[in-house]
Amino acid sequence: MGSHDLPHSFTYKSDFGEALVILGEYEEALGQALHVSNRPALTERELLTCLSKKLD
Repeated sequence: MGSHDLPHSFTYKSDFGEALVILGEYEEALGQALHVSNRPALTERELLTCLSKKLD
């Protein structure tokens, strides 16, 4: 997917969807650029290492 050693922030769809539902309840959020927080950035190598440990 690219360089295995460049950090990337991964966002889970369910977390992002939940944030959108919550923001949709606030009229003051309309037309605003908002940031949905996510986990700290990982490299692809770090992510794959974490996933492989969970499979062991």
